[in-house]
Amino acid sequence: MLVPRAGRIGCPSKQVKRYAILLRSLIRDRLGMNLYVNCVIVFTNRDAVLRVDNPTVTALKPDELCQVIKNHFSEVVLGNKELEDLEAVIRLHSQFH
Repeated sequence: MLVPRAGRIGCPSKQVKRYAILLRSLIRDRLGMNLYVNCVIVFTNRDAVLRVDNPTVTALKPDELCQVIKNHFSEVVLGNKELEDLEAVIRLHSQFH
C-alpha cells in the first residue's frame, strides 16, 4: 500500500538541465551534431499533485507528454539516418537498454 507523502522534492529542473547538457555533449562528440536538447520533467505518479512555482523547465504528467512533443516547433529537421544514429547513441549510453 502506498502511503501519501507531502513535501518538497527539491529542484528537479537543475538535475534535468545538467543531464541535457551532458546529452548534448555526447551527441556532439559521437555524431558531430550540435543540437539543443529541450528539457521536460514527467511525474509518473498518477496521484502526484504538481504545484510548480516559477518553472524554468516544463513539468507535466505522462498523459500530457505526447501533446507537448507534437506542439514543439524546431527549425532543425533530421532525416531518418540521423534519427537512427541518435537513437543508437542514446541506447548505447542509457542504463535502460
